[in-house]
Amino acid sequence: MDPARADRLRKLLADCIPFPERGRGLFVDTGLDFPARGAAAALGAGRVLVVERDLAAARALRRALPDLDIRHAARAEPSAGDLVVLPAGKQRLALFLELERLAAGAGPSGRIALYGARREGILPAQALLARHCDLEPPVVRGGARLLLARPRPATDWGLERPPAHYTAEARGVHVRVAARPGLFSWNALDPATALLLEACVPRAGDRLLDLGCGAGVAAAVLLVEGRVREAVLADSDALALEASRETLAINGLAAEILASDAGEDLAAGTFDLVLCNPPLHHGFAAERRTPARMAAAARDLLAPRGRLVMVTPPTLGARRLLMASFGNAERVAAAPGMEVWRAERPGKAVSR
Repeated sequence: MDPARADRLRKLLADCIPFPERGRGLFVDTGLDFPARGAAAALGAGRVLVVERDLAAARALRRALPDLDIRHAARAEPSAGDLVVLPAGKQRLALFLELERLAAGAGPSGRIALYGARREGILPAQALLARHCDLEPPVVRGGARLLLARPRPATDWGLERPPAHYTAEARGVHVRVAARPGLFSWNALDPATALLLEACVPRAGDRLLDLGCGAGVAAAVLLVEGRVREAVLADSDALALEASRETLAINGLAAEILASDAGEDLAAGTFDLVLCNPPLHHGFAAERRTPARMAAAARDLLAPRGRLVMVTPPTLGARRLLMASFGNAERVAAAPGMEVWRAERPGKAVSR
């Protein structure tokens, strides 16, 4: 998070969060240390729980707050009376469904504290909360607002219920994919991944790494096709890992699923093919460091003569990234707004 936004949030949240008398302070995907630190001072460390979907955020908070319970998980599970603090989200349906679920868990004795700016969808969320909760006057500072809502007894919020799965077609095969609102392209195969799959050339017996796997669609397609002998799916998002497990299960597939921040924590020199559709945004902010980190990590993760196949927009400068890490780069496919690049790790191929 950029320092200016962190400073604005500090001013917004300081002294405005009412800590509960009996419940916990539950902080969900905030990526911030100061609200949880304030809750620990008011409630004691044993009554504070921090849940982060993003592995890097969870690790950073564990370093900053070693005495608190900080978990890397797909979702938080509030108890009656908890104060749940979370930011507004980029995807409206995912945010609305999560607010309904959290309100049901916290109950009328708990509170929801939702914060964000207009462009982050705070106003539609405010309207939703006003219909189903007792809403206090919002706190508005620095272009953002904090909403404090006490849930009413359980009612049907009347929200759209998303499908559990969708079907993706690529390389002449069909797979069912777990649908999770909140993930990128959560209900359809995105065009960039489709182009990536069509452009990659797996060799019989390849060991595949789906780096930044999302819901696991790329690995599932190649496993169903039958050319790769095994696969590892890695992502920093706990919700993506959960969806990948379900995608594999509903297609009768087996693979290893690992939490990893841009390829960290994976065994070096063990993969023949790495596929990557890197994230270009983190929340509402543009993300440009992670693709470079993924390219650099892929070089170390590949066996000699192993290949990285990455799809990016032309503006990212993939050739420069791959030349810096591999010393070679070849554009193998292109479509409006996207390119697929391949790089090979130098060295003598290892017989298997």
